[in-house]
Amino acid sequence: VKDAKDIGDHLTAANEQMATIAMANSNELLGQMVAAAAPKMKLQFTLHD
Repeated sequence: VKDAKDIGDHLTAANEQMATIAMANSNELLGQMVAAAAPKMKLQFTLHD
């Protein structure tokens, strides 16, 4: 039982780490998309004004 709990704790920690990495990657990707879209958005806002 102790081994099973250790394995469970290890998997939980690994899943949390994976989730953190995935979140960081998605935030970075989102930032890149916003940065790439910003010039076009700025142009549109300028045209609307």
